[in-house]
Amino acid sequence: HGGEPDEDRWGISDIGALDSWATRVWFQPDEHWAFQVSHGFLTKPEALEPGNLRRTTASLSWLTESGARFTALTAGYGRNDKDLADSFSDAFFVEATHRFSPYVVYTRLEAVDVETALLLRAKPHMDGGHAEPSTVGALTVGAMRDLPRLGRFELAVGGDVTVHKVPTQLVTVYGARPVSFKIFFRLRPPVSSMGRMRNGTMMQSMREHQ
Repeated sequence: HGGEPDEDRWGISDIGALDSWATRVWFQPDEHWAFQVSHGFLTKPEALEPGNLRRTTASLSWLTESGARFTALTAGYGRNDKDLADSFSDAFFVEATHRFSPYVVYTRLEAVDVETALLLRAKPHMDGGHAEPSTVGALTVGAMRDLPRLGRFELAVGGDVTVHKVPTQLVTVYGARPVSFKIFFRLRPPVSSMGRMRNGTMMQSMREHQ
């Protein structure tokens, strides 16, 4: 059922007949590579916006590891196509992580079409020609360091910086090159006998637990 729920989240009045569908193809040729493509058709998903939506995604990932060291790379693309006015929006990202214990470095490059009128706090019919999506870009670079364990709990501290590229329509509100940063502390619970989940699989094989 493609329609979004209303504000009464505890009600069940939003349930309706099946009217939407989705499919996904996933392929992993070896232990390093994984690919997926998915497509979905949503019938009238937006309560305030008429029309149907087609959503497509595609991604690939690559992973290589040796002991406590690993390098991972993921790239993804998504597209929303609306029936009305033949409008669409795209999003794309590439991210990479490299661990050389006890350090982790990572980066992410992304570009996404945003609803310009909403970011300008304007109604679509009063936005002065800004109804069409505009593209925002961002580049993030960060690092993390493992800390001594607290019992069986794993600790780490890290931080990153993100530089944004803003389209002309949004410069007066957000600036031409907004910069943000964050510092974080990570606390991970004890590892189970099956190991941690990574890349869609457990890190330890079943054979090790027999």
